[in-house]
Amino acid sequence: MLDQFVILSKSGSILWSKSFTPSPANLDVVNQVIRGTFLEERTAQQKVDVGACTVRWSFANSLDLVFLAVYQRILQLTYVDAFLESVQAAFTQRYAPLLKTLPSSTSSPDALRAYADSMNDWTAQFQQLLRQAEHGAPRRAALEEQTPNLPSPSAETPSPGAAVKKSAPARLGAKAAAGPGGQRIVSKGKKGKHANAAPTPAPATPPEPKKAGKERRKWGADGQAVEPSDENALDFSSADGKADDAVNLSQWIDESKLGKTREDGLYEIADDDGAAPPADDDAPLGFLGNLRTKAGGFSLSRMLGGKDALTEADLAPVVQAMQVHLQSKNVANDVAALICDGVQRRLVGKRLATFGSVKSEVRKSLEESITRILTPSTSTDILLEIASKKQRRDELLSTVPGAASRNARTISPALNPYAMCFVGVNGVGKSTNLAKVCFWLLQNRYRVLIAACDTFRSGAVEQLRTHVRNLGQLEIDGRPVAAGDELGAPRLELYERGYGKDAAGIAKDALAHARQQGFDVVLIDTAGRMQDNEPLMRALAKLIAVNSPDKVLFVGEALVGNEAVDQLTKFNRALKDYSGVSNPRGLDGCLLTKWDTVDDKVGTALTSTWATGLPIFFVGTGQTYTDLRQLRVHHVVNALLRG
Repeated sequence: MLDQFVILSKSGSILWSKSFTPSPANLDVVNQVIRGTFLEERTAQQKVDVGACTVRWSFANSLDLVFLAVYQRILQLTYVDAFLESVQAAFTQRYAPLLKTLPSSTSSPDALRAYADSMNDWTAQFQQLLRQAEHGAPRRAALEEQTPNLPSPSAETPSPGAAVKKSAPARLGAKAAAGPGGQRIVSKGKKGKHANAAPTPAPATPPEPKKAGKERRKWGADGQAVEPSDENALDFSSADGKADDAVNLSQWIDESKLGKTREDGLYEIADDDGAAPPADDDAPLGFLGNLRTKAGGFSLSRMLGGKDALTEADLAPVVQAMQVHLQSKNVANDVAALICDGVQRRLVGKRLATFGSVKSEVRKSLEESITRILTPSTSTDILLEIASKKQRRDELLSTVPGAASRNARTISPALNPYAMCFVGVNGVGKSTNLAKVCFWLLQNRYRVLIAACDTFRSGAVEQLRTHVRNLGQLEIDGRPVAAGDELGAPRLELYERGYGKDAAGIAKDALAHARQQGFDVVLIDTAGRMQDNEPLMRALAKLIAVNSPDKVLFVGEALVGNEAVDQLTKFNRALKDYSGVSNPRGLDGCLLTKWDTVDDKVGTALTSTWATGLPIFFVGTGQTYTDLRQLRVHHVVNALLRG
């Protein structure tokens, strides 16, 4: 039984609705589908589960209408798809003339009154269609169960007296009767026992020679002694016998890639070096230029009359070519297919203008789809969030007497600084890009504490220690980046507890230390792990659940393509499933690394956002601390549409 049926326009106006189980939750389900599925261009599946409900829909593109049916997921109603089609056909046939004139006569009370009065008759017709669908579904299911599996008309049936071909098992048995080397196994037939003829021994093949391994390095002429000159070449210590701590820091800063300082003093990182917008509308989708339809050989950019509506035959060639093009841009296969399917469903039945063309209409629809997918549904201004939390902390401390202020910092988790946790698979660049984010925060004069919670990988703590040392010595325009504040407190510090410890405990202690010392931001580095490693994913979920960071950023490569969907969805699901809390946390956004290596094959950005709906906060574009960029949606759209 249905819970609710809604007919609405693509502009968001509800034309008619029927609720069978009146509840505010039903309307909330419809709102969630509109926000999380329609606005983010996930309509190709025509089905989505929201809580305990399932929502199915169909489009009437000629009138820009959407038909939605809501029912309990446990019911598994099989007639809903056919019922949606019948309701859509009946409604559009009955109200098409009225709906075409209604937008132009919304100020006329008579037109609105006529539409409202006709809804009473429609409710009765809807109930009749629903009864037919509900009563017809069990009958169809019973017929399907009773109908034998008859062979298809094209199947070959042997005529009487014709030789019957051996079935697959018989052929396999015949093959099994052959011995090694293809020799036939002979049956003597005595007392039901079978004796096998001895197979002809195969000719002996000489073993392949072993590949030569890596030769041992020879230090001297005789292979043993080391020449004194070589000893000096291998000595990297300073003259006094101590390691030289001086580092050439110019290699870690590219001044041409520095961001800009706004009028309010905030330092903004630069935009990604995306392609400039195309000069005209025909520049993108150039790969469709020579594609021709099957019927009559007309180009896809042929002119259609104002009365002609797009059909699946018109759109099939261009949609197929569009899908192949998106896959060549590193978009995951499944995502490309669903996006193109959604574009086709929105265009079927749509009437074009007198001088409209299939090519331009598809380009426009695809551009709108990709833009909607990539546009964040939440704020991505991290600096604003940090400033707001810092202001709330200062307001709370101002209410505490001076003598108890330090004690409040020690014991009150409400005074925790802003925390960002970096997670991801092995080797994607979490620690390196954490250092880039740290440089950006230091440029905005925030005090940053880095928590070394990768207690597994050898050298992980030393890597962060090197970054902290380098950032502490950097100078921009003669000003130290990590210079102390007015009270002499350091702006950058590393919190470490060595290896083999519990990462969740280290992060908790780091937050307590940052709270006590007055740090503004804590950056939590975690060990890389594969998304299918359950013990490690449980440990990561524990770290997130215990410490509740303000942002959990997934760090992934821009090169992975199809793998991005699997990594993101499994990380997000594991953080929730293994948290053990009532309101679990998942991922909040992405940071894509190695962005400078993909050129215009930027499909991973589209794949990552489509898979989870998460925004992309940053992209990494190189090896220096200034190689961090903000992603601009129109740059990605232009790169994806460029032929």
